[in-house]
Amino acid sequence: MDLTNFIRIPISGFKGVFDRGDQDAVPPDHFIDALNLDFFYGGVECRRGAATRFTPSAGKPRNTIREFANTGAAPTIFSIDSDGNIYKDDVLLLNVAGAIEFGAVQFFNKMFISPRDTLDGVGNLLVYDKVTDTFREAGGAAPAAGSAMVAVDGAPGIVPVGTRLIAVIYETNTGFYTRPGPEIATVFTPTSYTGPGGLKINLSNIPTGPAVVIRRYILCTRSDEFEYFFVPDEKGGLIDNNIDTTATLDFFDTDLIESADYLFDVLERIPAGTGMSIYNGKLALWGFPAPDGSLIHVSFAGEPEAFHADEGLVIVSKDDGYRITNGIPIRDVLYIFKEKGIHAVSDNGDIPSNWDTYLVDKAIGTTVKGISTVSPTEETGPHIDVALIADKSGLYMFDGVVRFPDLTWKISKLWEAITLTSADIFIDVVKKCIYITGYNNGILIGSYEEGFEPNKIKWCPWIFSKNVLGGTFLDAATGGNPEFVFNFNDVADLKFYKLVASQRNDLGTTGIRHYLRTALLSKQQDMVSLFGALKLRVSGAKNLKTFMDSLDDSGGDASKRYVMQPLTLVNKPGRDIMRYMQFETEAVSLTLEMNDGKDSWFRASRLTLYQKPRWFARPQ
Repeated sequence: MDLTNFIRIPISGFKGVFDRGDQDAVPPDHFIDALNLDFFYGGVECRRGAATRFTPSAGKPRNTIREFANTGAAPTIFSIDSDGNIYKDDVLLLNVAGAIEFGAVQFFNKMFISPRDTLDGVGNLLVYDKVTDTFREAGGAAPAAGSAMVAVDGAPGIVPVGTRLIAVIYETNTGFYTRPGPEIATVFTPTSYTGPGGLKINLSNIPTGPAVVIRRYILCTRSDEFEYFFVPDEKGGLIDNNIDTTATLDFFDTDLIESADYLFDVLERIPAGTGMSIYNGKLALWGFPAPDGSLIHVSFAGEPEAFHADEGLVIVSKDDGYRITNGIPIRDVLYIFKEKGIHAVSDNGDIPSNWDTYLVDKAIGTTVKGISTVSPTEETGPHIDVALIADKSGLYMFDGVVRFPDLTWKISKLWEAITLTSADIFIDVVKKCIYITGYNNGILIGSYEEGFEPNKIKWCPWIFSKNVLGGTFLDAATGGNPEFVFNFNDVADLKFYKLVASQRNDLGTTGIRHYLRTALLSKQQDMVSLFGALKLRVSGAKNLKTFMDSLDDSGGDASKRYVMQPLTLVNKPGRDIMRYMQFETEAVSLTLEMNDGKDSWFRASRLTLYQKPRWFARPQ
């Protein structure tokens, strides 16, 4: 066919799906529809295939999976299933009734998890105990005893004359200092000692604690006062074991410098929330059942298990009718998200209950899962001081301010199909790709290789032979950068899967159906034209289907579709492929589809359609 008088319509760039408005609104370098495509600069190809990464042997599909980095050793994988069973790698550690997920953070080489259901924390905050190889409730109870400690005069020493009160605390193997004791029948019962001066104090009947206690500290008031202080270690205040029941104290009142009174107000157990984060060296925890939905518990600096019962509370807009769902630190501010509304919490150097809070945005909010997780970190939070937040109206970039328009502006209709309560957001900074679970039982991906802007991100849905449940980042089994992994909501398949670029099938057996449907193409859409040829720069394997649909049809009417002969693809064709046709209409949408079984795939970088205007209008 002589194409001299035909108009060339080049199709390149391949900017992903545009799903906003009618088909006529789709730009020529975008797709009306697409499925299971990966993007490279200037083209598209079959997405990466799913291959086994991690195989649990028992339980149910894991709803949450997080990695614990071990210095000098392989990472540990913690997970939870819908029955509340929490696992280390593949070993069941404990059950938390009512929990189906957890929030997690690694802090000071400790793993903290906060069990939750879909809306609230369940039970108490847990910390992984390396000694017993299990999770236990963070914090700890005050020393308990059946009788009080006994303090009597000792050998000559330097303790001044007067009456003083003596107490004891435990330190656990995770570094937590308990409230002072001993408690006898739950009542704090210090020992009163009245000394003549110039003698040491012999202390006995000091309580020992459970196996998690590694040492004990003696507290004492100054003469005839009531504030408790740590007795310095070298003055007899340290019992560096959990065995001895006696100690000898010898100090001046001026040696009692470090107050311990704050320990009376430390929570023995910390209620679990829906999420947590590290902020200014403190652990911040939120997402509690009513009436505490607007509270944040904040630990002491450097002591992630120590929370003051009153001064450690931050109240965020408690009367606005919404509950706290999420939070992230960006620079020196902790941003707190509610179902509607974003608030800033600023550490001003005072106690947390006196921290500054102010409203950032009252229209945008998010869910328990609605803030991005970034590789290579496992903690939900920002990358280069930027995070993505999922709101009903779209996916937004947030850097202390909600950036408009939303990043999903091009795919507003696709975004409506997202189930926000199950949508996890992951940013792979190596592959420059966003993964969002909760889309139509699959994954919505956005490639930002050309820029992190609404008009430059390329979107495409991915689906699999089974329904996707969730995802995470795990360190690559062979080393290198962490990789995105996901699992299916299938009790017969507990595996987690990774994406392998060289694999053109799923699970080693299933072919990957993938296609693109271009925008409506025409240089003269107000005229009836002859579309006479198609040139393709395409490679692949097996048979590629190609067809065109007329302007006024979406493919349901066979008379308005032109089906070309399948193309048998090869990996390196070495030339463009030409196809000729005789199809008259005002405009066409071109579809390339591969669905030819295992290991079938295509890769396209340029298409050229040839059009020749024929008539100004159809007969009336």
